[in-house]
Amino acid sequence: MKLKNKTILFLGSSVTYGSASNGVSFVDMIDELCGASCIKEAVSGTTLVDLDEKSYISRLKSIATSIHPDLFVCQLSTNDAAKKLDINEIEKSICFILDYVKNTFGCPIVFYTGTYYENNEYMKMIALLYDLKKKYDFYILDLYH
Repeated sequence: MKLKNKTILFLGSSVTYGSASNGVSFVDMIDELCGASCIKEAVSGTTLVDLDEKSYISRLKSIATSIHPDLFVCQLSTNDAAKKLDINEIEKSICFILDYVKNTFGCPIVFYTGTYYENNEYMKMIALLYDLKKKYDFYILDLYH
């Protein structure tokens, strides 16, 4: 997919936000260098599991349904693993996001993983993502492996 003049909706936490670089992330680079219109819905420290109004699902629901993204990109947050959130709740959250985006925006979906992170819970989350890939139509950008 050529990115010029495409609208890409990003949902994530610190990596998507660019917390290590004063709020500038790869999302901003795609916007600037590729001519895409990127919508960055990212808050550091947030989770896929809907714990509060800053969590992924709450923020996703707050995005105007009138936008028509050509692509939706979601970060597989390491925060869920670090907080030792229940894998079943993580699965429900990912499934909700997949269903919501499909039914609301009707665009292709990509989940991307973090780079290597020595955490068994995160490895389980990545395995879960691959299991869900068998049931749902989405792509995985695996930066972990």
